[in-house]
Amino acid sequence: MARIKVWGGLMFSPGDRNPHRCLVAAANQRDAAEVCGCSMYHFARYWPETRNPDEVSRGIEGLGKLVDLGTA
Repeated sequence: MARIKVWGGLMFSPGDRNPHRCLVAAANQRDAAEVCGCSMYHFARYWPETRNPDEVSRGIEGLGKLVDLGTA
């Protein structure tokens, strides 16, 4: 399972530094994201339009926790 690190508002995925593409890929593959010091605004901002940013924000309980982007 690929992981996306979200660190201080900057999202990183191996081989791709584009935050929008990173989260789209994660949503499509139902991968996990590690949120470390990123605001929910930044996280939801790059969420694919087919998802509800509010639900994503509620699905993340705290910093450094892993969440399933497919069910958040």
